[in-house]
Amino acid sequence: MVTPAISDSWMEIILGGVPIPLTGPLPDNSLITYPRRLVIGDPGLDANPLLSALVMSDFSGGNGVEDLNESTDTTRYLIGSLYTRYPKMISKPYKVNDGMVTTTASVQWRFLGDLKYSGTWTGFVTGGTGGSIDRVVYSLPYGGSPTSEGTLTAAPVNTSVRFRGVGSVDRLFIPMGASGYATVDADATFTFANVTADATHPALVHAAVLGYKLVGIDITGELWYTTDGATWTLFGTTANLPTSEEPKKLISYFDRGGQPALFILTDTRIVQFDEGGPNIFDVDVSFPPHPYGGMAGTKWNADLYYSVGMGATRYTGGSASPMGLDRDSGLPAAYAGYIVDLAPGHNSMYALVQGVTVDSVISNTIMEYTQSGWHEIWETRTAASSVVPNSMGISRSGDKYSLYWGVTSAGSESKGIFRIDLPIADSNPRNSSNILTTAFASGTFFLQSGIYDMNMRGTTKLAAALDVTVEAIDTTAVLRVYYRTDGFEDTLMSSSNSTLLGEIRSSGSFHLQFGEQDDYGIYPGLQFEKIQFYFHLTDSTNNPFIMESAVLAFVKMVAPSDSWTAQIDLSKNHGGNSPDFILEHIKTLIAARQATSMVYRGETKRVLITQHSGTAETGSDERSFRTLSLLEIPDGLDTDG
Repeated sequence: MVTPAISDSWMEIILGGVPIPLTGPLPDNSLITYPRRLVIGDPGLDANPLLSALVMSDFSGGNGVEDLNESTDTTRYLIGSLYTRYPKMISKPYKVNDGMVTTTASVQWRFLGDLKYSGTWTGFVTGGTGGSIDRVVYSLPYGGSPTSEGTLTAAPVNTSVRFRGVGSVDRLFIPMGASGYATVDADATFTFANVTADATHPALVHAAVLGYKLVGIDITGELWYTTDGATWTLFGTTANLPTSEEPKKLISYFDRGGQPALFILTDTRIVQFDEGGPNIFDVDVSFPPHPYGGMAGTKWNADLYYSVGMGATRYTGGSASPMGLDRDSGLPAAYAGYIVDLAPGHNSMYALVQGVTVDSVISNTIMEYTQSGWHEIWETRTAASSVVPNSMGISRSGDKYSLYWGVTSAGSESKGIFRIDLPIADSNPRNSSNILTTAFASGTFFLQSGIYDMNMRGTTKLAAALDVTVEAIDTTAVLRVYYRTDGFEDTLMSSSNSTLLGEIRSSGSFHLQFGEQDDYGIYPGLQFEKIQFYFHLTDSTNNPFIMESAVLAFVKMVAPSDSWTAQIDLSKNHGGNSPDFILEHIKTLIAARQATSMVYRGETKRVLITQHSGTAETGSDERSFRTLSLLEIPDGLDTDG
């Protein structure tokens, strides 16, 4: 039976409830170890052999991750309006031109497409004033003023398509649903015509080119075709959608055999049209009912893409792969909504996103997809329901390479048609800043990183400094760097829920220290388990801004732990227990391979016996003295710092 220990003295320890006699004082050793350094991100931007580093220089993986896995998400972040496509070139997006048309409240503007007239490509949009606010078709030459070319019978219901076929000129076909469609052609002049839906003309919802034919789908799901743009023919009753689903888009793509084929995107699925049948058949791509199911679809980089809400999916002839914007963590609630249009570009695909009301504000955005990730290139935060995006497309009007989009305007302060001139030669921001010095947007921009724990959840780290390298910044601009180590439930960071680390107003490398400097000029650093950064740029000019990197220097901390070497006197009874009993108790604790209690001078520790040695069990002194190595075992991960 173990004799309970009530107290201990300096000449004993109580180990697992049993008093153990010591030959003298108990030596201790603090085990605050310094773990091997760690580099997260580009190792070429960190040369310190001592400190660990988090290198934030490459956000090309795009947005959509809040709680990062640093082993796989080093190029990801949560959300931002700074342009992050290129590594080591965190920049402003390209500037937006919104002064091309004037408007009044509630005018629905759409970008239709381009036509070439007299050797010049010209863009076309719809808008209007008065009783025709959604129906006037305008030609809009690059850098010029809009010219009315005609008035639609009804507002457009979808994007337009350019087609010539065996006709003599290109035409834009503008779907008007139950009212039919309209055309604009470039013959001797721009010629406009409304075409009423009847037995020989479709109530057009959308159209796409298939070979030398223009194929259209009407409001009942029937398929039509024309070869000259004037005379239409029904494919027949076998080429109808077999259910009451709503047709959304026709997309020219390829079947599983690699042959050109037409796909129909509806509000619940994708089906393929077989012209040889003619017939419509399922391709095993469907989605549950959704209020914004199938709103957008396109072909880009040899794949077919379609949207459901905020989600976009890539279809590759037999398999469908979700690829955002609702991937991973998705976007913060203030940026959630649904995709209304997808536009294929030369080396990017663009998603036009309608926001939802959060705190009486709507955030509408355009996100650029690069196959590596999604990057914001435009954002407008306005009062609820004041601006609604409608359609988007790439234009070569004026021999430029531009992205146009239209919105339903709130009033004269919102111009209705927007344009971003994109680099023709795939120029990155650094090259563009050398060529086009005023090509960038003005205003306020931000980047909110994901939450970093350095893949050491529960372990305390010490932040020493953040080294920020800025390559280009206007003399009137300011970059503010914030951080937070708690309060992550407030998804969006701001100056009110985070701590300002420093301000940058010129190019160069800047050493931003953590903590308050003491009387000796030493910065104590900042203890953290998790940390998140917020970069906020204010720049009223169109001049370039480029941040190359922000490198966090930190130290991995290990919770303090002690060890002891106890010399034990087993030459006589102690605490009512014999030497044999005490030795067997020690051996039992070792065999159990579990932590036990150790009381020394009234303080209790959680310990493990790591080593046991002594004289051999022969001779008269076989049990005189033993040596125990004891290691303190923390109760768990150190999360308190």
